[in-house]
Amino acid sequence: MAVSAIGFGCGALMQSPSKKERMAVLAGAVDSGITHFDTARMYGLGMAEAELGAFLRTVDRDSVTIATKFGIDVGGAARRLGRFQARPGRC
Repeated sequence: MAVSAIGFGCGALMQSPSKKERMAVLAGAVDSGITHFDTARMYGLGMAEAELGAFLRTVDRDSVTIATKFGIDVGGAARRLGRFQARPGRC
């Protein structure tokens, strides 16, 4: 499996003000040759995973790799907000 020398970390993805801008940022990464994306359930209270998943449905899924992390519980706030459901199918 080959991955790009530089990956895109999604930790700050949800700081972009709109979905359109977030999709443009991810598209720009792919257009620049980035094929590896790093995400985690705790990024954006789970919303970064969902945004990355939505974007990846627009590209050839076999052309990118994804890394994620687990074991850090973001606590009850995200659960109370209903912001995420941990499931690999999101990406």
